[in-house]
Amino acid sequence: MAFILAEDAALKEQLEGIMVTDSASAQNKRPVDVKFSYPAKEPSAREFPFIVVQLASIRKSDFREMRGIIPFHADNYIPDEEDWADYQPGGANEGEIVWAEFPIPHDLYYIVSTYSRYDLHDREIQRELIRRRIPYRGGWVPVDETVRMLQLISMQTADFLDNEKRTFRKTYTVRLESEVAPEIAYRKTADIETINLTTKWGVDINNLRNSETISF
Repeated sequence: MAFILAEDAALKEQLEGIMVTDSASAQNKRPVDVKFSYPAKEPSAREFPFIVVQLASIRKSDFREMRGIIPFHADNYIPDEEDWADYQPGGANEGEIVWAEFPIPHDLYYIVSTYSRYDLHDREIQRELIRRRIPYRGGWVPVDETVRMLQLISMQTADFLDNEKRTFRKTYTVRLESEVAPEIAYRKTADIETINLTTKWGVDINNLRNSETISF
């Protein structure tokens, strides 16, 4: 998947599946929806609680950056599938190895905001996020067949009144590691079929048997 879109989808999936207590439900639970923007219309009571994910900034990670040329396998991980298609018109063949600069590491900073009408729901979501979904240490998410570090940077309380109704809000700043394909064309390697070598003494090395040696 493309850069940023892949990280958006991975983080959203990481946050989905949270349940809070709901005595009015037959299962005694209510799912917490995950959105990419706050609802345009005033949310109904049944829409609460929910989570909003917003991309705040993107920064190049100098700490993780490496320089050099490395091989990529066309049938394995590629930093950005859309960039790969640009560099290799028609796509690379399965099993083919191409060479390119190291991917450029970036850090994506997201603001994860939670909205609840009840303080119990606010606490239940907070507990689940900090303990399992976006912990301060050791967090990760799968992205494009790789494992990316996901780290909680900070958390703030930002409760407010919405039409005289109190809304419990928490904002979490999280960092998700990513990579961007370098701004150069990938270079294909050709298979070596034969090597023709002749020494300066006129000896054809290709005709030597394993048991023969060259005297200097």
